[in-house]
Amino acid sequence: MKKLALLIAVPAALVAALVTSSAKRTYHGDYLTIHEVTAREDGTIQIAFSTLIETMWFCPGADAVETPDGIVIRFLRVGFKERPEVDYPATAAEIDGRIAQTITLPAGTRAVFYQNGDERQELLPAKE
Repeated sequence: MKKLALLIAVPAALVAALVTSSAKRTYHGDYLTIHEVTAREDGTIQIAFSTLIETMWFCPGADAVETPDGIVIRFLRVGFKERPEVDYPATAAEIDGRIAQTITLPAGTRAVFYQNGDERQELLPAKE
């Protein structure tokens, strides 16, 4: 009976570990502040943001998903030793005398949303 329990428990633990490690963690809620969203003259969209300062995690940028409503971005939260590829890499910037990060999205007419946990927040409406 103990062998049967081990045969079930060990594979279940391995699957749980693989699912957890491959799932992307994101910043949301109080961990992320959007400072400004700017539609630039060249048509690109710049989003300035900052994350809660952490010792083991950082934001390398954002991933995006196209939906019928527009573009939905998610700010990734990864360990310092990780170097994932992201759709929109973050760069350092100074916003109102504070260090922040920015991402730049390509020109377009679609609305831009930020995935904040289970909710979507509109950052920029669609252009007419």
